[in-house]
Amino acid sequence: MNKLSIVLIIGFWGLLLGSCEDVFVDDISGKNVLLISPTDSLITTVTSHTFWWEKVDGATKYTLQIARPSFSEVQKIVLDTSVYSDKFDYTLYPGTFQWRVKATNSVSETDFTTYTLTIDSTQDLSGETVNLVSPETNYATNNMVLTFLWQKVYNATEYRLKVFIDSWNGNLYKDTIIQSNSVEIELPEETLVWGVQARNDLPSQSSFSYQNLYVDTTSPGAPTLTTPQDEEIISSFNVNFSWNRKPNDGTSIKDSLVVSTDSIFTNDNIVLRAYTTNTEYTLDAQEEGNGIYYWHVASYDKAGNHSAFSDTCQFEIDNT
Repeated sequence: MNKLSIVLIIGFWGLLLGSCEDVFVDDISGKNVLLISPTDSLITTVTSHTFWWEKVDGATKYTLQIARPSFSEVQKIVLDTSVYSDKFDYTLYPGTFQWRVKATNSVSETDFTTYTLTIDSTQDLSGETVNLVSPETNYATNNMVLTFLWQKVYNATEYRLKVFIDSWNGNLYKDTIIQSNSVEIELPEETLVWGVQARNDLPSQSSFSYQNLYVDTTSPGAPTLTTPQDEEIISSFNVNFSWNRKPNDGTSIKDSLVVSTDSIFTNDNIVLRAYTTNTEYTLDAQEEGNGIYYWHVASYDKAGNHSAFSDTCQFEIDNT
């Protein structure tokens, strides 16, 4: 078979596989998105809302749009975003708005479903929620200086930010008043919870919104290899790797296992690069065949710290 025939066959199968992928994606064009909250034509003084709708079977994402005062007479597109769940938190301001949602996948989309929402002005912040933007919930980092950001609350003149160690009822690390909706703070290496409250001179205040944060600047220790042992001869193409990891007091760890046909792990000679939260891994080395191999492991934590690579061990596969 000549090269041209091979190329044509590969191209044919590529087109066929691509078209088959589309065949098995649901056509959702005839479905509707059922909006749940806020209800249609709601009039409220609350500016912070969770926009919520029912999931559509076969949809992979949703388009959420908010316009003022309506989509037929747009003065401003307030929001136009893709959402991969069935909820989205957003803070508005007094006025009349329309919000709409459509579901999409790779081959089709639904029509938009539209609701109207009217927000009246009030100085009372007791029913408001501060929508925290960043750092996102359960964020882990090795940076000890972070910028905290949240959405503005209408008629709030200031915000109170608190940072606790371990839990919201733990030791208070920071308690500060800010006139804007962001602030940069130097943090300790700890498990933290941060929260923000909106306030004004009425006086009125919202409840605190809070979420977890992990600051971890300590690198994990280098793993210790256990099997296969150095210069071990293995009579099977199934190679079972195992190693020990030092105790860790920081964020969760994932290990990088690298196997190569040379001891300096040149990219062209690497036969396996695997990431695992376990301390063992099985390689089917049949394609690589008999020969001498080298392996080592490094640990990476969720905050972005990493260990040095372990010592390198050599093993030989002899399946003759």
